[in-house]
Amino acid sequence: MFTFHIAVAAATERARLSRDLALSGFGQLPGGLLVHPAAYNARSAWDLASLERRYRRFVQQFASLLPMMTRQDYISPSTGFLVRILLIHEYRLIHLRDPLLPSSMLPNDWVGSDAHEMCRALYARSLAPAEAFVSSAVRNADGPLPPAEKSIWRRFGGAPIRR
Repeated sequence: MFTFHIAVAAATERARLSRDLALSGFGQLPGGLLVHPAAYNARSAWDLASLERRYRRFVQQFASLLPMMTRQDYISPSTGFLVRILLIHEYRLIHLRDPLLPSSMLPNDWVGSDAHEMCRALYARSLAPAEAFVSSAVRNADGPLPPAEKSIWRRFGGAPIRR
């Protein structure tokens, strides 16, 4: 009974301490380790150079699509679908490794911001054609799929082009 009381008190104290540290800007890593980003130089604590290279490669790979998709009035459903699938797949491979540091800890010309804006713009432009492709090509046991949830239009801060 004595050890149980100590374990409960220790767990309660750990929970309180963890909550207080979270309110102070600490984050929890796997294994329960708590860290604060201000305690580190961003370039020495995270491999921003590798992340920056990956974001730059993403921007280079998709940069030629943006002018084409912006000036075209019509994008075929299959093209929209392919662009959206490849775009999101490639972006997520990078973004999931991004520690999402505050801008004060990033270089002034952080390419991750450019990559996000490009991804947002291409996603917005490919969304309606991609959804048209899925609606025409995919069926479930009851027949055609229901329309996409309205929340899909709010991804990436809202898609400016709607069907």
